[in-house]
Amino acid sequence: MKSLTLYVSPNGRENASGAESDPLPGLDAARRTVRRRRLEGYDGSVTVLIRDGVYRVKDPIVWNPDDSPAPGRRIRYAAFPGEKPVLSGGAPLSGWTLVSAADMPDGMPAQAFGHVWVAALPRREGRPVDIKALFDGEGLLERAHSPRLQSAKEDTEPVAPDVPRGEDPRSYLENHPVYRELRFQRGDMRRWRNLPDVELFLTPRNPWTVNYLGLESVDEERCVAKTTLPATYPITTAYGPAHIRRFYRVENVFEYLDAPGRWVSDTSTGSVYLWPRTDDRQGPPAGVVAPVLTEMLRFEGDLERGEVVRDIELDGLTLVHGDRYRFGAGRRSVQHDWEEEDAESALVRLRGARGIRIANCRLADSGGSGIRLDLLASDNEILGNEISGIGGVGVSLIGYGPGTRDENHHNRVASNHIHHVGRLWWHAAGIFVCQSGHNVICDNLIHHTPYCALVVSGPRRSVFDPAGHRIREGALTVRRDEMGEAPLDQPVLLGFRHARYNTIEHNEVHDAMELLGDGNGIYVSGAGVGNVIARNYVHDISGEGTVSGIRLDDEQFHNLVTENVVHRICGAGILTKNINQIENNIIADCYGPRQYGYLSARHRGPCYGTGMRRNILIRMARPQKEPFWVVDDPIGFLPEVSIDDNLLWDVEEPDAARTALAELATIGKGGRSIAADPLFRDADAGDFRLSADSPALKLGFRPIESWGRRS
Repeated sequence: MKSLTLYVSPNGRENASGAESDPLPGLDAARRTVRRRRLEGYDGSVTVLIRDGVYRVKDPIVWNPDDSPAPGRRIRYAAFPGEKPVLSGGAPLSGWTLVSAADMPDGMPAQAFGHVWVAALPRREGRPVDIKALFDGEGLLERAHSPRLQSAKEDTEPVAPDVPRGEDPRSYLENHPVYRELRFQRGDMRRWRNLPDVELFLTPRNPWTVNYLGLESVDEERCVAKTTLPATYPITTAYGPAHIRRFYRVENVFEYLDAPGRWVSDTSTGSVYLWPRTDDRQGPPAGVVAPVLTEMLRFEGDLERGEVVRDIELDGLTLVHGDRYRFGAGRRSVQHDWEEEDAESALVRLRGARGIRIANCRLADSGGSGIRLDLLASDNEILGNEISGIGGVGVSLIGYGPGTRDENHHNRVASNHIHHVGRLWWHAAGIFVCQSGHNVICDNLIHHTPYCALVVSGPRRSVFDPAGHRIREGALTVRRDEMGEAPLDQPVLLGFRHARYNTIEHNEVHDAMELLGDGNGIYVSGAGVGNVIARNYVHDISGEGTVSGIRLDDEQFHNLVTENVVHRICGAGILTKNINQIENNIIADCYGPRQYGYLSARHRGPCYGTGMRRNILIRMARPQKEPFWVVDDPIGFLPEVSIDDNLLWDVEEPDAARTALAELATIGKGGRSIAADPLFRDADAGDFRLSADSPALKLGFRPIESWGRRS
């Protein structure tokens, strides 16, 4: 059967035929036309070609199982060859007027006079849209905010409270002052006129997550601000290690509308105020867009009946101008509140989908995340896209919480370029995999992320405690009715951790950990068994606290890290806990103010069978030098760990490598390891291929001929 081709154009009309001479006006009109043709009996493949132009998406476009093609067929929505159609989730702002001296809002600084313009916010359902992002022709604009502030120090450090017997844990913790009250230093906060629109942005106690919290009240006499939602951790920035910088700041306040590119929204008056990024005073701002949607495109199946939307492609489209996602009360979040289960946080969402392909698209200039694969999502492909300049995660795969329902798997995320993400949610990763398994994450280039670049995550044991204080870190996702009565020891828990048997290979990761602390280039935590991290190139990772190139963190069992090149890390090269195999990797030039080691093993539970074999550890030229090994509790722990057949070398101080091996030998480890130049072809230029006569080959080291996306 000859395939059907339809056309879409900004100049199209409703009820058009879809012929090239009579195009449809948008993507949703094309979806409806394809469905109608299917109902009329057409059962072939369909190609929808979308012409150049900007298409304003006012409501999410949703494909459901009835939009799927006949078995064995495909429906493809693609850019017309050589053209770049744009789908925008925003509304252009117009009618700007220059704010006069008489109309300057209370608190606006004097230097803003003559520079700030005001326009009406878009309206939805009769009310002004409460925007959390704003865009101009250069991308995301900066919401007005205070400098970094420190909370007031109390007599004792606020700690997570125990839940009294008989209390509902969720209700008790979400209303406890330790999570809801910020004690500020006098003068730092006040009862602003637009208080319902003001937010706190903060790192709550720990350096690996951020929160946006609305304000319920500000008591200027007591110096206490109460938030509308609880923080992830005790809501203080005044405690903790000095080497980790934590702070809060106040956002969307007129008194900080003090520089070009900043803006403030006021829903009480339905207005947005902007000091344009290019302040030439030649006229009102042009090309400013306010988001009216967070989610633009959704592939939605029937989760309870197991009916999926399938075999549909998006190819070559550009999606922009989504709003920042915001957590709600009772959020079902996952580890450290990095994401929420089953949430409308991304421009494109697959929820009950199979065989969907998103390829060669560009997702940019948005306040939320890029692409989500939620709950039931299998055999989908995310290929060759560029995702940049967005507020959240690049690509998320988030399955069901711990239980027996395991339906997010066998997806492929490959050859994507993901960079400069997490611009609003600083803890957002380039790729985030949670409770999703058997996926292939390969050949991606991920760089310039404020926290980790790539995360594979699942529930740690603490989330299974119904009275635990980590109620917002995964406990609400636990499917307790599926878990039975067996004691929740590690073998049982592994059966409920679905982030298993993922293949993470040939990715290049660099310039991660730019803003937050205690993170990594590639991070695996609370996931299942059988994950393989192979032939990745992880380099130039910075950050504060415990930082690693690759880290297998708490409750990680039977994962393999092999044939990776890890280079220039401000911390550990590769860190592992529990039982994993670290073999045949090259780790070069780890450095930093705190010493974590090129290879680091942490004693957290059973470790028997852990192996660190056939790795090359080399110091080249660094003023601060990490030790080759850092092992917690070496007397009780090291007998459980196999450390052998490794090659160590220090270019500047060869005796340092020999000394490290001698120290290891005193406890019966590393007997077959050697100190020798590995004879790389050109390590200074980043070429870590081995010469034919490398002594590492005699140890059984397998040559790594290709690593990372661009090697």
